[in-house]
Amino acid sequence: MTEVINYVSKVASDLGLNEWTKKLGQQHFNVPNEPTTLCGMPMLGNNYARVYSDTDKTPCPKCEEALVLRADSMYSSALPASDAQEWWG
Repeated sequence: MTEVINYVSKVASDLGLNEWTKKLGQQHFNVPNEPTTLCGMPMLGNNYARVYSDTDKTPCPKCEEALVLRADSMYSSALPASDAQEWWG
């Protein structure tokens, strides 16, 4: 599970997103200067992203899905049309 969290955190960082971890370790992501996470959860209280180790975090499934959609659109638009066709099939 730690490998998945590390990968998700790396992709989020590449996309310019911030990690927001709730008190019980649920890991969310948000666009800087936005009041909610990708899944729509308000960012109230403290951010425990630096307090918990990766093994104690549980990625939010909705944030992960939104992250994948953002990454897909970013990476597909970065490829030339001929390469994107070949890459995505």
